[in-house]
Amino acid sequence: MGIREENPELARIAELAHNGQKIKAIKAYRELTGDGLKEAKDAVERLAPRE
Repeated sequence: MGIREENPELARIAELAHNGQKIKAIKAYRELTGDGLKEAKDAVERLAPRE
């Protein structure tokens, strides 16, 4: 996914999510983008889909 290479902060958020720290990832995503909770949760799920 090219977006992660362009924005290292998104790569960090994806890594948090992959490591089972989805709440931290959602919080970081919201701080980065200003999105609401639902939007941030959906975005984090797209960055790190369930296995």
